Amino acid sequence: MISENIVYLVITDKSYPRKLAFSYVDELSKEFWTSYGPKVESTRKPYAFVGFGKFILLSLNVIFTPYSRPQIRLCQRQLDFIKTLVTLRVDLISTN
Repeated sequence: MISENIVYLVITDKSYPRKLAFSYVDELSKEFWTSYGPKVESTRKPYAFVGFGKFILLSLNVIFTPYSRPQIRLCQRQLDFIKTLVTLRVDLISTN
């Protein structure tokens, strides 16, 4: 993923959900830009942003906990259900 001229890369097992991997990288990119965005263009040191590693480690602990995948699936099912309800309501309102 490329955002604000910064390349973000994630490597996962083949069985890991692609959507989840990209969601993770998207969150990392937002947090990185919030923390270091204005400094990116002017930095010349290769390890200038090594402090961001702490955020990555903390976020990995959340993503790869044993219960995270079932919770994410449950949340996705709930969101899909809500999306269906909203779509039905909008259709109902638009036909009246």
